[in-house]
Amino acid sequence: MNATKSQKRRMSSSDEENGSKKSRNSQSSVNMSVEGDVSGVGRKENESTKDFLRAVLGGQSEHKKLLEDIKNKMNEDRQIQEDKFEKIDEQLKKVVTRDSLQGIKEDIRKEVAADVRKDCSASFKLSLAEEIRKVERNLIVHNLGTNNARETFIEAIKATGWSEEQMSDIGIISAIKLGRNERPPYLITFRDTFKRNEILKVASKVNGLRIDRDIPVSYRAAFKKYNKKAFHLRTLLKVRTSIIFSGHMLQLRYKDEGENKGYTIVDSFFPTPQNVLDSQVNNNIVGGTNPSTSINKDTLEAAKLVLIARNPNNLSEETMGTHLKAIMGRDFTKIANIKN
Repeated sequence: MNATKSQKRRMSSSDEENGSKKSRNSQSSVNMSVEGDVSGVGRKENESTKDFLRAVLGGQSEHKKLLEDIKNKMNEDRQIQEDKFEKIDEQLKKVVTRDSLQGIKEDIRKEVAADVRKDCSASFKLSLAEEIRKVERNLIVHNLGTNNARETFIEAIKATGWSEEQMSDIGIISAIKLGRNERPPYLITFRDTFKRNEILKVASKVNGLRIDRDIPVSYRAAFKKYNKKAFHLRTLLKVRTSIIFSGHMLQLRYKDEGENKGYTIVDSFFPTPQNVLDSQVNNNIVGGTNPSTSINKDTLEAAKLVLIARNPNNLSEETMGTHLKAIMGRDFTKIANIKN
């Protein structure tokens, strides 16, 4: 019995020790598990933080690049503005030192022409067509003389074989003299283009007169070139030629002799804005062949020193000088001379 009790006490003590070990082992495993979970959470938080920082730094890099692009654009715009101001300054200096108004006009025309698009706008082409329309009823007639030019022209046309009916409806509106020489050319305007063209058909038969079409200034060089080329075509190839305006275009065309033959266009031309401006610059002489030169730099400077005063009482130069001296005092000595 005693041995049995003693054994029971030893077994109970052993069981307590085993239970205490299990409890410690269990607590240890729990602690390890918790520490392991906490360590895993820490790693995930670190990774998230790195991702966040990478995103922030990446955004800052893009933002910095955007700022750099804006800064570069602002610098470019500033340079463009500075270049424009420098150009304006240069132009102002030219204006101040320019000898004549004509030089300023030429510079402006060149700059305007440089800004016009090369393909030429529709409005420009319409303006060319309008210039053609203004002269399409006109003829330039040479060698008419100064007396009864209109009657002389009518008699010359009648001599080509025109009937009385045709002559009664010749359709002349005006005959204007161009120039002041002994036998100036005349600008003759007809009622319509049809009447003018009827005259052109017999122009080569008119004795003593030269009859030309009125051509806009900017087309004249091309028209002269086409006339020469048309003569060569007629002479060498035995074809018929025609030079016409079609809209804003000047066209040289030909056709073979024979029935049902159509015209073929050989060449076409219309002036550029620069051509038009150049023709205006070179066409500033009116009614003569040589320009007038009385107004120049020297005469303009001399005119600045002249004072024109009314002299209703027709006073002598000496009396005028006395009055001016009383008015001007010591400044009177600056007057070089007085002319009545």
